[in-house]
Amino acid sequence: MNATPAYERTISKHLDLLSAFGFSYTNQTSTTDTFEGRLMLGTRFYFSPEKRIQTRLTLRFERRHLYDFGEENWETSHRSRVRGEVIIPLNKPHYSEDEMWYAIADYEYFFVVDKDLNERFANRTRTRFGIGYRHNYNFRFEAIFMHQRSRNQIETGFLTTDNIIRLRIKHYLK
Repeated sequence: MNATPAYERTISKHLDLLSAFGFSYTNQTSTTDTFEGRLMLGTRFYFSPEKRIQTRLTLRFERRHLYDFGEENWETSHRSRVRGEVIIPLNKPHYSEDEMWYAIADYEYFFVVDKDLNERFANRTRTRFGIGYRHNYNFRFEAIFMHQRSRNQIETGFLTTDNIIRLRIKHYLK
């Protein structure tokens, strides 16, 4: 379970600044559950802001606070994320139009920069494909298939592979 309120500020047609504070509850194993509070700062670069097909790169830095219910302790770690993304409008000429269907594809790489936490999802790669609907500026709906590979430490091989269907409702405030 996850909720991540975010604040995004457009600096120019090529640059957004991002911040968020996420909360998540994860069943790590059959006997271990964790709660995480995560502060994120980042930026999104738009390579083709006025073109039909949107291409962008998102860079994020996260300060993570993880509580292990089994061991009853808090741990802190820092993680970076890099995501390349393509968005293609399907029934309108531009991504900024209302009542628009779009296809989305991206690849994201997560890596811990200081200390791995005792969790199964510390370092990841994600490949996502999906479809979205932009009702208007404020409301967007997405159905995304995500193939995710995870490992505990950056030096070890991937331990788990997950196939996930993510249904998202995005609400933007002006």
